[in-house]
Amino acid sequence: MNRTDRLYAIVEELRAVAPRPVSATRMAERFEVSVRTIERDILALQEGGVPVWAERGRNGGYAIDTRSTLPPLNLDADEALAVMIALAAMPPAPFTAPGRR
Repeated sequence: MNRTDRLYAIVEELRAVAPRPVSATRMAERFEVSVRTIERDILALQEGGVPVWAERGRNGGYAIDTRSTLPPLNLDADEALAVMIALAAMPPAPFTAPGRR
């Protein structure tokens, strides 16, 4: 996994369990990298404006601010089809073409 993919995956991992923290050790095992690599990746995310912070203590780790992130979009097949049909039926508007794609 390249670094860009890993950074995105770290954010998604943190979102999935937010607001609970995830330890650097657990993420290092999950992504098969060193703890130091996870720490550097977290620093890069923080410098890029991602609202990630560290919580100290036995149950500490890294957490993401749930107020500034959106939950994942989970649509079943029927819901996705309904959205596609609705977008295809839209009259001309600024986002018609991207909606149809």
